[in-house]
Formats: sequence, structure tokens, C-alpha cells
Amino acid sequence: MASSLYEDDDYELSAALDIGTTFSGYAYSFKGHERDIEGCKNWGANMSVSNHKTPTAVLVNKDGKLEAFGYEAQERYKSLEEDEIQMYSLYERFKMQLELTEKMNRDSLSMASDQSSLPLMDIFTMTIRYLKDHLLESVNKSHGRSVDSKKIRWVITVPAIWSDAAKQFMREAASKAGVRDINRPMQLIIALEPEVAGLYVVSKYQTRFVQTSRISKRETDAFRLGDEYVVMDCGGGTIDTTCYKIKSNQTLEQTYEATGNSFGGTKVDDAFVEFLSQIVGLDVVSTIRQESPVDWLQLMITFDHKKKTIQNKGSDRLNIEIPYCMHEIAWEVTERKLTDIVNNQRIPGVRCNKRMLTIDHDIIQDLFRKPVQGIVDHMRKLMRSPKLKNVSVILMVGGFSESPILQVAVKEAFGRKVKVLIPDDASMCVLYGAVAFGHNPNIVTSRIARMTYGDRICETYDPRKHGEGKRRVQVIDKIARQTKILGIYVKRGEAIKVGQVKEFTSVPASVSQTGIDHYLYCTEKSDVEYVDEEGVEQ
Repeated sequence: MASSLYEDDDYELSAALDIGTTFSGYAYSFKGHERDIEGCKNWGANMSVSNHKTPTAVLVNKDGKLEAFGYEAQERYKSLEEDEIQMYSLYERFKMQLELTEKMNRDSLSMASDQSSLPLMDIFTMTIRYLKDHLLESVNKSHGRSVDSKKIRWVITVPAIWSDAAKQFMREAASKAGVRDINRPMQLIIALEPEVAGLYVVSKYQTRFVQTSRISKRETDAFRLGDEYVVMDCGGGTIDTTCYKIKSNQTLEQTYEATGNSFGGTKVDDAFVEFLSQIVGLDVVSTIRQESPVDWLQLMITFDHKKKTIQNKGSDRLNIEIPYCMHEIAWEVTERKLTDIVNNQRIPGVRCNKRMLTIDHDIIQDLFRKPVQGIVDHMRKLMRSPKLKNVSVILMVGGFSESPILQVAVKEAFGRKVKVLIPDDASMCVLYGAVAFGHNPNIVTSRIARMTYGDRICETYDPRKHGEGKRRVQVIDKIARQTKILGIYVKRGEAIKVGQVKEFTSVPASVSQTGIDHYLYCTEKSDVEYVDEEGVEQ
């Protein structure tokens, strides 16, 4: 039995928040004007920057209160005087903590650039509340009126590979931020990033989908009814992949479980930091990070901007402006000039003067090699699955997908077998797709379970079924019972229709039993018998 989860049509606005590892943003559109997607398109305008997204940066004072977010947070932190910097902390890349669910709980702490800490829940709540308030202010300014909070359908995007615990963490942070009315649980949708990104691109072809895509006709011709495609969402922290089939009733059906890894764009940043430590010395890099966090931040912002535009050409060079303090710290730590430290090593493709560090193309390729290879290897393993034999398109979305170096690598690896498409607005596909999904959340009719779920049950002991060993046998009312059996509700890899209901019957284990406690378990295994097996969690 299955039914629609989102039958309530009593809403005015679909509002989406995309909190990324490195950049965040929002977008929205009104019911009846679904194609007219709006949002902030000039983040950082007062700093000579104009972008559809803003850095996921949270500036907090020593009282734990939000001071600024995004470009403003970074600029204010960079402009702090030496006697002021101890009064503020800057939090970045905190989204990646939700990947480590085995180390995460509601009281988990997030570490700032100055090594101070606050509860991760508080950092996420501040972020969501800021974006929510900014969105509502944008609606008010653009349309001259506010929208009843109960008439807003909120969509917050998360990686498809996140655990249920991480998604629940996001729901709770959103509730604390005032996004969801406690009496309207369906007012908030936790949407999967690659799923809504694929919806955005395919929407141009499917008339029932909200038509918001601006990709070319040549690209939309790649999607036909019955086609199967893979979405590669390459963001700052992760690569997230899901697979879908375009159904004849103009809906989407997930055909393979979500997969992914941590080879996002920030891995290139990490490689740059490691490279810098090798050429100027780990002590110099460690000192500038500790003593001049503002200058270090500016250095990494410069690199992040340049890495997205560097072409896959042998003649390309990367010029990184060196903070003045780096020269001073190099002298203090080593009693040598920074230029001498770098140039005297005579590293091919590396040069340094008082203003710039210049890196040739071969070194740039080395910085990208490990994360790019990790993405390609993951995709090769995925595409070898027999369940993906009918895939005809790989769709690259997400901020890291805009890198020409990554694009060339993916096209070289898969371009002979399938079409590899990269929309012009690859970094915005998730956000715009989330708005479309808010208007039509029942467009995806089924999804593939990433985990096996079940209940702890017992059965009458049968040596032919349960084996001769009686390690789990317990005698109840003079009857031998095999205990700790996992009664499976959903098996990993199983297709589950949206709104599907399964019914199970529980019976007492003894005549005197007056109630039944249910202990729910999950595991990544598809073949599992008992709750005490390795990898099974309550």
C-alpha cells in the first residue's frame, strides 16, 4: 500500500536552503509562478563580489552569539585588529562533521579556526536561521509583503550518502532555527542534493516537472522517457551519486542506492596546504595558521577562487599572492628569506618573489590528482554494476564540477560510453532543483534503501533453521526460543515506494506477557540474521 506523503496543497511559497561545505545560499518561488525562481544574487556586493552563494562561514563572538555570516563574516574577521581577534571565532567546513556519524551526537562540538569550540547544533542553527531570515527579508523587499510562516514549504538539502542520524540532526537544527511549525511536520522537507539537482536539469524535458532549467536544447535532448542517468554531485566536501529512471508517467524512480566518498573540492585545498608545507616548511605554515589566522584565511580564499578557474592547459600557471606576514614568519622561524627557502630548492615549476608564488601546470595537476582520481575510481566501480547497464547520461553538478580539470578527467574516463553533461550553472542545480522539488515533492515515486532495518524478535528454536549451537536460545514458558533474531522490515537495495506502508504482526513470547517492547536496528549489510552481528546498530 502506498500513498502521497505531501497531499497538503495549502502553501504559497517553496523556499530552499542549500548549506554547503564551502558555500551556501537560498532560493524560492511562489505557487503558481514556479518558474520564477528568486534568491540573493549579489552576495558580497559591498566587497566588490557578486555571487549567487556566500561562503559557509560563521563569525561568533565570545558570548557564543552570531556576529556575521558569509562574505561579511570573512571580511570582518580579516579586518580585526590584533587586540580584537581574541574576541571572535570563525567557523568553516563544519558540515563535514555530519559525515562522521559514529563520532557525532547532539552535544558534539565544532572547532573554530582559533581552536575554540561551540556545539555543532548551535552553529548549524545559526546558519539556518540566518539564511531563513535573509530569505524572508528578500521576499518582503521584492514583493512588498510577508508570507504567513505556515504557508511556506521549506526544503533543506543534504548529501544522499548522509546517515539517518545526520538527517535527523539537520531537522532538529532547522526546528531550533524556527523553520518548521511543530504542528506541521511536513512543512520541512529534507531533500537529497543529487536527486533535486537531477530534477532541475531533467525538468526542461518533462512537462510536468517544474520547468526552471536554462540548459541548452542539445543537452535536454539527452533526456527521454525511459532513460536512466547518474547524477554526480561534486561539492566542496563530498562526491554524491544517485541513479534515476525517467518514467512514462512523468515521474522519477531511483534505480540504485546513493553512494559517494569524501573526495570533494576541499581535498584540493588540503593538497595545496601539504604542498606549501613541503616548499616553505611545516613550521612556517603551522606558525602562520596559529599566529596570523586572518592572513591564512585570505591565502586560502585566494587559492579557492583560482582553483575553480584554472584550465586544463599546459601553459596555465597559478599565481598566488603571498601575505606579507609569511615573509616575516619565515624569517622568524628559519632565519632565512622566504624567497630563498623556495627558490634555492630549484623545484621544477615553482618560483617565488616578494609578492607571488607561481606554480606551473604540472604541479597544479599534482594538487588535483588524488581527489580527481578518487572521483573517477568511484564512478568506475559504480558504472560496473549490472544495475547501471542502461545508464546513458552522467550529469555533473555541484561547485567542484565547474573545475575544467575534473571535467576533462570524467569525460576521458566515460565519454566514449555515455554522454557527460555539465550545465552552465552546475553549482546552482541543487538549490534551484530544491525549489522545484518543494512544489512537486511527489515527483520521485520510489527510492532504494541504503540500509537494512528491522526489529529484535524471537522464534521457536528449530535446529534445522537456527543451527545446532544454542548460544542465543532462551527457554520461555518451557519452550526453547531462538532470541536476538533481526526481523527485517526493509532490506538494503530494496525499492521502497514513497508513502509505502508495510504491516507486521507481533505476538507475545509467553502467555503472561502483557506488552511488547520494540528495539529497532539497522545495518549496511543486506544479508543479516541476528542483532548481535558485527555492524548491526540499535
